[in-house]
Amino acid sequence: MNEEVLALWLKALRGGYYSRARRELKKTVYDSDSSIQKTQYCVFGVLCRLAEKKGIVQFERVVDACNQDHSWRCYSQTNSDDWSECYPPNAVCEWAGIDPQHVDDAEICNNGPIHKLIVLNDEGIGFWRMATWIEENREILGRKI
Repeated sequence: MNEEVLALWLKALRGGYYSRARRELKKTVYDSDSSIQKTQYCVFGVLCRLAEKKGIVQFERVVDACNQDHSWRCYSQTNSDDWSECYPPNAVCEWAGIDPQHVDDAEICNNGPIHKLIVLNDEGIGFWRMATWIEENREILGRKI
């Protein structure tokens, strides 16, 4: 895994800057009167947000059938076919030095390090503990399969 990106990701996860979302890269949550919104990110949503700050990807609101716009899609700035709502797009994987095959394994086979992090995230494990897991398994994330 790219050490510079890893350091940024770990700092972001441990810094308390982001509120955690489940099952989506990015989500907007409204209070009961729909006037105040809060943006949440999953563990890979934080990584995508860092990539967005570098101009690699962009988030776009997704409007559902009920005309609610609380979901987001992350897509590559250079390839409109490279997008996702739940997994890091290939452009983010390339920037971070994560083998994109791990994303395929998570999507298709429900296994591998990306799947493990998604499970930890969706089970409610805090960003601090996920950052420790990432740090301890950084070689696996970057390893070609």
